[in-house]
Amino acid sequence: MGGIRIKEGSYGLYKPKDKDFYYYWVYDAYKIRHRYSTGCKRKADAIEEIYRRKNIGELIPDNPVALKNLTLTQFGKDFWEYDTCPLVQGKIERGGHYSHKLAKANGAKFRDYIEPELGQYHLKDLTSDIIDKWIISVPKKYKISNKTANDALSVLKQMLDYAVYSSLLEKNLARPVKPLVKEKTRGGAFTVEQIKELFAKPWDNEWAYAACYLASRTGMRVGEVRALITRQIHPTYIEVNASWSNEEGRKTTKSGWARRVPITEEICKMLMNFAPTDPDGLLFSLDGKQ
Repeated sequence: MGGIRIKEGSYGLYKPKDKDFYYYWVYDAYKIRHRYSTGCKRKADAIEEIYRRKNIGELIPDNPVALKNLTLTQFGKDFWEYDTCPLVQGKIERGGHYSHKLAKANGAKFRDYIEPELGQYHLKDLTSDIIDKWIISVPKKYKISNKTANDALSVLKQMLDYAVYSSLLEKNLARPVKPLVKEKTRGGAFTVEQIKELFAKPWDNEWAYAACYLASRTGMRVGEVRALITRQIHPTYIEVNASWSNEEGRKTTKSGWARRVPITEEICKMLMNFAPTDPDGLLFSLDGKQ
């Protein structure tokens, strides 16, 4: 199906979870996917509206005459919208996973740090020198860390890679730009003595105590602890195969792989005190569902 979708004029209908109207995506001659609202709340009406626009040649009503003269702002408009993002959907169509949270974060970095400085440039005018000066200036101007700036650079590189794939650019000139050196941090991690002191006395919140104790002893991520269900717990290990996202609920782990994390008898007993009778019930939840 992925091969069909990149043909000019290919389109599809969908309804975002947070929208009242049906939308459709459509590819243009340059393999760029555009998204438009049908203005219809009923699926049958939306389909009829799509056919109407197709018959009069208006499936892409505001498509630029010369796409190769797109500015970065024009190219990046709605680029990271989850349901239409070519990078997101391309990975999913190939059997991979891409979280709503990551797509949303990438979109925010584009809007907050990339577009204000580089949005006015036409794609073909973006040079390595321009991008290099931008990445160097970003931390000081926006008061962000070098790591956040590097993340923004990664977002830009991904977008321009797709522009090359779509034949809008011959070469991605953001690729040669080197990331900033990560800042050296002092401290940040607890010492063994501090951890022992932290858990030496009971907490007011037993759930919080158990969740933090589990994370400190196993190295499980916060999302993995939140996604923990009864059937994952075994006498000597936890089958870590899911993570929790506020947008998606339980989903695959960050790496996409399951792993076994050894636990002691003490930890197993502590966790089973919170375990609901439903094997698929969440441990750290009021109702076992969220």
